[in-house]
Amino acid sequence: MKDVDAARAPVGIATVVAASLLLALLPWERHGLLASCLGTHPLGPEQLWAGWNLAPETLLLVVALGVVVQRRMRAGGPWLLAVGLLLMGIALFSPLCRLAATLVSAHMLQFMMLCIAAPILLTPLAGIARLPLVPLAVIYAGVIWFWHLPPVYAAILDHAAVHLVAVVVLLGTSVLFWRSLFGVARERPLAALVVLLLTLCHTGILGAWLTFSVRPWYPFLDDAVALWGLSLLEDQQLAGLLMWVVGGTAYLLAAVHLCTRALRRGLQAGMAG
Repeated sequence: MKDVDAARAPVGIATVVAASLLLALLPWERHGLLASCLGTHPLGPEQLWAGWNLAPETLLLVVALGVVVQRRMRAGGPWLLAVGLLLMGIALFSPLCRLAATLVSAHMLQFMMLCIAAPILLTPLAGIARLPLVPLAVIYAGVIWFWHLPPVYAAILDHAAVHLVAVVVLLGTSVLFWRSLFGVARERPLAALVVLLLTLCHTGILGAWLTFSVRPWYPFLDDAVALWGLSLLEDQQLAGLLMWVVGGTAYLLAAVHLCTRALRRGLQAGMAG
C-alpha cells in the first residue's frame, strides 16, 4: 500500500500544480485577500497588517500539501512537518509575501524560509524520492542564482503564473536537495559535508555581491522601497546581509549537525566493535 501511495504522489502533485497554474492564468482581476503577492501591490507601513494574501492558486498548493502532511502525521510522522507547513504559510500568505514584493530585504527573508527552513522540516514527507545529490546541488544553486537575476525577479513580481512556477520550482528543488543531502550523510558524511560547504560558499558570494554592489540590481522597485524610507542600495545591502550572514549561519548549523551526527555514529560503531 505504501508503494502504491508513493507511486501516486508525483501524479497527484502534478495535477495540483497544473490546476494551480490554470487558476493563475485565468484573466480575472483580484484584489484584497485574493490578490497574488505581486509588484503591482506594494505594501507600505500603514497597510502592513492588512497585507494578508489568499491567492487561489497558492492556496490550492499549500492545502494539498497540508493534506499530505496530515496523513503523514496520522501515521506517526514528526510534528516538524507541521512546523514546516506553518513556515510555508507565513512565507506565502502573511503580510511578508506582499512585503517581499515591496522590499528586496523582505523578499530575501521569504526566500530563505522557502529554500532552507521549510524544506528542511518537510524532508521526512513520504513519497519523495532521493535523487543523486551532486546534480541536485547544481540545480539548487542554479535556481538560487537564477531567481535573483533582475529580469527573472521582475517577471516573478509582474505575473501570477510566473510567481507560482517560481515558488513551486524553488520549494520542490529545495526539498529534494535537503532530503538527498541528509540521506547521503548517513552513508557518506564527508561527501554531504563538502556539498553543503560549497553551497554555503556560493550563497555567501551572492550575498556579498548584493551587499557591496555600488549599483542597485532592481531599480524597478524604487517607488515601492521609498514607502519605507529606504534607498534602493540600502534595501539591497540589507538583503545581501540576510543571505550572507543569516543564510550562511543556517548552512553552517546544518554542517555542524552533519558532523555531530557522523561523530556520534562513529563512536557508537567503535563501542559496538
